[in-house]
Amino acid sequence: MDPNAIVESVIKWVRGILLDPNPTAAAYRASNAPWKTTVLTLLLPVALVSYVVGYVLAWVTGGSIAFGASAASPLFLVIGIVWGIAFLLIAAFVFDYFAGMFGGTRSFDQAVAMVTLAMIPSTLANILMPVPWIGWLIGLAATIYGLVLLYRFVPVFLVVPEPNRAKHFVVALVTSLIIQIVAGTIIGGMVVSSVVMSSYDDAGVSDTAASGGFGSGIERQAAVMEDAQDDTYDPPSNGRLDDDQVRTYVGVMEKTEALRKRLSKKYEGNGDQQEPASLGDVFGGVGDMMRLTGAEMEVVKGAGGNWAEHMWVKNAIETARVQQDINDDVAHNYALYLEYQAQIDSFD
Repeated sequence: MDPNAIVESVIKWVRGILLDPNPTAAAYRASNAPWKTTVLTLLLPVALVSYVVGYVLAWVTGGSIAFGASAASPLFLVIGIVWGIAFLLIAAFVFDYFAGMFGGTRSFDQAVAMVTLAMIPSTLANILMPVPWIGWLIGLAATIYGLVLLYRFVPVFLVVPEPNRAKHFVVALVTSLIIQIVAGTIIGGMVVSSVVMSSYDDAGVSDTAASGGFGSGIERQAAVMEDAQDDTYDPPSNGRLDDDQVRTYVGVMEKTEALRKRLSKKYEGNGDQQEPASLGDVFGGVGDMMRLTGAEMEVVKGAGGNWAEHMWVKNAIETARVQQDINDDVAHNYALYLEYQAQIDSFD
């Protein structure tokens, strides 16, 4: 998938929902996007941007993020992203399930599209949630507006008849909230007890993570991020790369590309598929999405590498690609880049 195309698509749909929601929803409905495509090209990018920016703001202001926790650890950022995505997918599953009971048309693809579009305002509100005094009010207002959009979108995406529309909405919403409360309590307990972090082994991958699933997605990425943030590296005073560093960098990026391609294949859904997804599909998909976004870090840390050194090498190579020969040290790095140019350029 072309990153630029994804960015343009996200901006298009977000702007449409914020400025002209009804025609935008109808246009997305007509696209018949598979649910995995909606997750990968709309839900995931919006969630990542909103939670990451919100995390930075919480760190600056001392405000709170996921589960009312401060931005003391990337663990809470990972939890916020994963749970935000997971809850929307669970809500889509619930709305889809009850649509069949109330005379609507069951389609998990359309249910995910419906919930994703409707909840764009509340997802974006996570950016301002850490702001003292008014952040929670903004979040509340955005959530209420999102629920209004969700009610409007049900007939568009799931074709629930008007006489049953209110009943379907109330039953599905209450069920989703109950699931959120129960699951949120369980996950909150996991965070407080530090079960997730204690299971990280010497290789950088936990035993539980190897089994797959929703919890392992949180655990794997949180453990990797925690380990990576402790890495330090003192670069040489002249800023020169050596051949081993560039060769290692190329190897890491090749493995990263292979991992991303393997995980991305799971999101190339078949738009003609009619069978509704199971909760197992939903939870497994969330874990894979977290691995997809943190693939480069996972490859580095999984091999016992130094994340700080990796990022320094990456930045030094990019500087050399741009500046080429502004001084002898950059020219040295540029010469190394030219030796591996074909591989490095393929990572863009």
